[in-house]
Amino acid sequence: MAATLGSRTTFGVLISGSLALAVVSVALTARELMRRVHALGHKVEALRAAHAKETSRTRELTSRAADGAERTSREGRALRAELTRALGGLSLRDLRDTLEQMPYEAAELNTLHAELVETPGAVPAIGSPSVAPSTVLAAVDELRRAPSKTSIVECGSGGSTVWLAYAVARGGEGHVHVLEHEPAFAARTREHLRQHSLEKYATVHDAPLRHVEVDSESATWYDTSGLELPASIDLLVVGGPAPSVTADGRLPAFPVLADRLGVGARIILDDAGSLSSDSLARNWQTVVRDGHLLRRVFSQGRTVVFEVVEVG
Repeated sequence: MAATLGSRTTFGVLISGSLALAVVSVALTARELMRRVHALGHKVEALRAAHAKETSRTRELTSRAADGAERTSREGRALRAELTRALGGLSLRDLRDTLEQMPYEAAELNTLHAELVETPGAVPAIGSPSVAPSTVLAAVDELRRAPSKTSIVECGSGGSTVWLAYAVARGGEGHVHVLEHEPAFAARTREHLRQHSLEKYATVHDAPLRHVEVDSESATWYDTSGLELPASIDLLVVGGPAPSVTADGRLPAFPVLADRLGVGARIILDDAGSLSSDSLARNWQTVVRDGHLLRRVFSQGRTVVFEVVEVG
């Protein structure tokens, strides 16, 4: 009996010890799990902070890239605008077309030089800021095609004036009247005419710019008051003022001189293709002035030729 009780007591002690060890083990395991959970939590927080930092960095870089792209775009637009202004209002496409035409125009000018120029010495250069070679060629061709067109007005002076004077001299009659707002340019052109003995075929008038009314709107053009311009104009060459001087400077040419331009008179517009010239051409072809409109008859490179026609 006593042995049985002793055995039961010993078994109970063992059971109690095992349970205690189990409880201790579970407690240790739970504590380790909690420690690991806390450690994992710290890692998660660290990962979240790193992700937030990377996200912020990515946003900053994206913003910088967007700012850089916008700045590049602005600078590109500004550069294109500056280049267009430097080219006298021409677009890059017009510049490409002009460059492609240069070899052919140079060959034609050489032929024209051999035909017209007798005085030793080079004819003044043409091209920006003067009128385009295609404009000079078109103007001289007009004078050769219709010798009766002996009354010429040119807006803006330069090398083109010498070519026109040579064409008039070859025809034997007529005169070129030139409007120039820059005194230095006017003096230079007069000197070129003198060097080529062409003074009696061309007159350079000093004509400062002023405000004029065109279709109830203010524009800028030459002051022709007091100038002895021909009452009837056969050929009007519009090469000035340059768009870099005033954007609307060529628009008034036809409206102001419409009463001197009869049916059949020709107008040659330089710098065709620029936005200002396109707008000007539309105005000239749609607005009736003194019972007349302009009809486009020819275009080449930067040059457009119009003819005065009667409405109706």
